[in-house]
Amino acid sequence: MSLKLVQSLLELIAPSQSHKLWGHIRSYDFGGSEVDNSVTITLNQPVVKAIEDASLPQMKTQLLSLVALDYTKRELLQSIKNVTVWDVDRARSHARQQGPGHLVANIPAYRPGRMPMEKVEHFMHFILQPQYTQDVAYGTRNLKLSTGESVPMPDVIRKVVIGRLISLYMRYCEEINYECLSETSLWRIGRACIASQLKSLQGLDTLTADGLAAFDKLDQIIDQIETFGQESAWCRRIRERIANGRNYLKLDYRRHLQQSSQCADHCIAYALSDPKAPKLTAQCTHDHDMMCLPCESIKTLCSDIRETLTDVNIPVHILDEVLFDLNIVSSDIEKWRAHIVRSLQQERAKHNILTLARGKDWIVVVFMDWAMKFVPQKFKETMVDFYAKRGISWHVQSFVDRLMENLV
Repeated sequence: MSLKLVQSLLELIAPSQSHKLWGHIRSYDFGGSEVDNSVTITLNQPVVKAIEDASLPQMKTQLLSLVALDYTKRELLQSIKNVTVWDVDRARSHARQQGPGHLVANIPAYRPGRMPMEKVEHFMHFILQPQYTQDVAYGTRNLKLSTGESVPMPDVIRKVVIGRLISLYMRYCEEINYECLSETSLWRIGRACIASQLKSLQGLDTLTADGLAAFDKLDQIIDQIETFGQESAWCRRIRERIANGRNYLKLDYRRHLQQSSQCADHCIAYALSDPKAPKLTAQCTHDHDMMCLPCESIKTLCSDIRETLTDVNIPVHILDEVLFDLNIVSSDIEKWRAHIVRSLQQERAKHNILTLARGKDWIVVVFMDWAMKFVPQKFKETMVDFYAKRGISWHVQSFVDRLMENLV
């Protein structure tokens, strides 16, 4: 009875190694010295021979699982040749999950198949839209093909990072119930696509720079209002609306714009029509009876802040400054929205011209633009900061000619 009790206690202290612990206890002299009476454990030689001669990893794991739980890693590594720590860990895991000596299942290696070209083209068409990619009038890049051939191509600038583009594309596919490629495959395609990353709006897009600065100014206004006793919950909700509005105009608003839409904020024909000039007016054949919640949130953001100012005890001179800033911010955000609509329509017109050129026998398309050459100093720079800067401004003209039934 006492022997079983001792064995149970040793097994509880050292699972699967109670015999080793018992050997150390027996070899120890409790008078103060240790007796040199080490226990030597001898493995089953036929099993050791079979493990060493195993030609397949599955067979080696199966045989090693017979003794992996009964001995320590050091004993196994010293007694069996060509066995690593990884082999012992794998054999112990197999013995615990399937049982010692159980047959190891042969898991076939995963071999990825070819990507369907229609899905690849669907993704490429999305990321090459004018709202996400912009070509420049100067500079070229070399596109290396799988055959080793290098093809020169015009340089393009990606306005959105590839990670954000992938998330937008996957969300777009969910809206239209389209089964797209996996996220890993989309990342592989994105890394293979050659494009420069837009890092500075310096002197090139002052309206966008002013719009982004307007949202930053709104954050400062909310911080200022909160110091005068406004509720933290209200300030938190307004900050969320500011962040959502900034991200919506930067990314999603371009995707929602259409040539004809029942939402007035998304209808390009309605937005670009001038009621005072009949030749510059397009008549919509539909009613604008739909409303976009993000657009309405942006349009009412400044007015909601103005209404709250009456309930906050703010000094008169600070209140005048805040109201003046709100008027400037509201104007800059509205100009940014209008600029997005105009720039998207301009890029689509350029794309349509190149598309029509493919059906002509001979045609030359000329693009003229300013190429600014200077050292960047700020990430978001207005036109006021851009002037009087050292550098050379180049006026570049690029020609697209038809050669051998291709546009070059």
